[in-house]
Amino acid sequence: MLIPPAVDVDLIRQERNILTLGLFAATSEKQTLRRIERDDVRDGHTVRTVTEFRAPPEYGLPTIYDYDKFIALMKIAYENRDENNKIVNPVRFSGYQFIKVLDQERNADRYEDINRWGQKMTDLTIMSKESVFLTSKRKFATDTFHLFARFKGTGFSNQDGTNERHEKFEVELSQWVLDNINNRFVVLLDLETYKQLSRPISKALHSYITNTFAASGGRPIEKDYLDLCNELGTKSYPHLSRIKQALGPAFDELMSIGYISKWGVFPRIAKKGYKVRMEIGPALADFLRRFSSSRKALSEKATDDRVLDAAQQDALQSLLDHGVVPDRARELVQTYGSDRVLDVVDFQANQATTNKRIQNLAGLIIFSLTNSLPIPVNFTSRRLRQEAQIKAHAADQRRQREAEVRIAYEEAKEAALEKAFTQRFSPSELQAQIQATVASRGSDDLFKRVTPDQKQVLALQLIKKEVRDELEFPEFEEWADSQSQGNLF
Repeated sequence: MLIPPAVDVDLIRQERNILTLGLFAATSEKQTLRRIERDDVRDGHTVRTVTEFRAPPEYGLPTIYDYDKFIALMKIAYENRDENNKIVNPVRFSGYQFIKVLDQERNADRYEDINRWGQKMTDLTIMSKESVFLTSKRKFATDTFHLFARFKGTGFSNQDGTNERHEKFEVELSQWVLDNINNRFVVLLDLETYKQLSRPISKALHSYITNTFAASGGRPIEKDYLDLCNELGTKSYPHLSRIKQALGPAFDELMSIGYISKWGVFPRIAKKGYKVRMEIGPALADFLRRFSSSRKALSEKATDDRVLDAAQQDALQSLLDHGVVPDRARELVQTYGSDRVLDVVDFQANQATTNKRIQNLAGLIIFSLTNSLPIPVNFTSRRLRQEAQIKAHAADQRRQREAEVRIAYEEAKEAALEKAFTQRFSPSELQAQIQATVASRGSDDLFKRVTPDQKQVLALQLIKKEVRDELEFPEFEEWADSQSQGNLF
């Protein structure tokens, strides 16, 4: 087979849920509701997942053309990362910058299109039942989500008669999307090959087969035809000839860019229906090979070349200790972060101690990282246990320091009282004041029931109370702020 002409790779990262849920439908039909049910195998158990997409009638659900713009947004967001290599809200861009990424002509309709797209994505609602994975909680969630928390567009036109528009836009990504992206729960895609596609189904399949062939290691993949249509958001057909007629042009376009080498639709054996079989093409194989080995292109655009910090060094060493080669280990740490690497290594190493059939622990660790396999919620890694111990120890130290400062406060207050008391009364004056207090309180029930010595003690306490009430000593917080040791907490 002839290999298509090579093009420069333009790597982008896409949040993994957005690709795997089937959010962007490969259709021009306006829909307001889509529901996708699937059976996923997790930790040896079959889990029924449900995803429902809802949108108001004036906008409808996102299509693959909205996905084009979302890709442009992700490219701009990654190019504008902060000094910590993180994407932060809001993501700001100009209309011209956005149009340029999409290789579109600049005109007034483009700006209105961007504004309408932003409103559509903001109004989109995603209902998840065990289908959306949250890296912050390390589990699949049952909840309601949005992609955009806010979208804002502002602009003006030149007053020189040209009427040229200058529009600025801001997108505030929902926190779960931002967390997943910054925690590297992403799929790498080649924007240049994607731009060569024109058909909605081939565009949707571009992301799907990139992710799926990466998971299969380049081996042929098979997909139930009805499930594929459900995920792509396209109409399904009962007859083989109509199926090939609908899918054929898209697969031919993917073959033209070298992303698949062969495809076919075959009857299922175990049940009624059809399955789609695809074999990887040379361009996609080359892309995945470069990504899974040296990933030179990725390091130029997405990875952080700075010296590894202490946490990253620990994660790197944990990979080396379990047989991962140095170059690959470093790439994994830079791509997935030290916390994720340490947790995956700890979990898979723990599995290997109980499952003697695991022969290639290094390969299993790499597979878990590159495919973003979730760690069971009931497993607490050593890193998390250590963090909990450190936090508990810090809390104990904080409580101890606060207790010490409170004791110092009471001692300082007592010293101030004694000083004021001594300044007010000489020994003879104090004795006279005590006698006067005993005499004035002689009719009190308490004074009647105590001995003469106890009356002296009670009188002294009452006198000290009067002095303390008159003493202008600061409250604890004010006093602590004025003391160097108070700053400890």
